[in-house]
Amino acid sequence: MKSNKGITLVALVITIIVLLILAGVSISLVVGDNGVLTQASNSSDATKLSQFKEAVGLAVNECQTAYFSAYAGNASTSALKYINITSMDSALSKQGYALCTKSGTEYTIVEDGETALSDTYYVFARPSGATQGSTKCSGDCLGVKFTNYPTTTSTTTFGLSTTFGKNLKGEFAE
Repeated sequence: MKSNKGITLVALVITIIVLLILAGVSISLVVGDNGVLTQASNSSDATKLSQFKEAVGLAVNECQTAYFSAYAGNASTSALKYINITSMDSALSKQGYALCTKSGTEYTIVEDGETALSDTYYVFARPSGATQGSTKCSGDCLGVKFTNYPTTTSTTTFGLSTTFGKNLKGEFAE
C-alpha cells in the first residue's frame, strides 16, 4: 500500500485564501480612515493645536500681568503700553513661537512699533534666526483673532479675548 504524506492542493489553496483575507483586514485596520496611522496623525495635530493655544494663552497672561502690575502702581497706566503687538510677539518668542501677519499668501513676523492687537494674526513656530518684519513663516500655524482690545489710551475699557482657528492651517470655523 502506498502512503500519502503531506497536504493536498485543496488544503493549500484554502490556507492561502484565509491568509489573504487576514492580510486584507490587517492592512485596512492600519491604514484605513479609522486606522492606527490616521488616528496617530489626528492625535499629533490635536497636540500641536493645543500647544499653540497654550502658548497664546500664556503670552496673553504675561502681557496682562505686566499691565496690571504697572496699573497697581499708577492708575493712569495705558494698557496699550503693555498689551500690544510687540509685547505679544516678545512673550510668544520666549516659548519658541512668532506672531505673524498675512499679506496675500505670505506670512511675516510682525514689526516693532505697531500697536493695538485689533486684527487676525497667525502664530507659527519661530524659525531660527527670525527677525521681525522680514522673516517669512510657513508650516503649521494657528489663526488668532484678538477682540475687545482697548484702542485708546483709556484704562477703563480693557479686556482682551481670543478666538482660535479650527486647525493648523490658520483657518477659522465658518
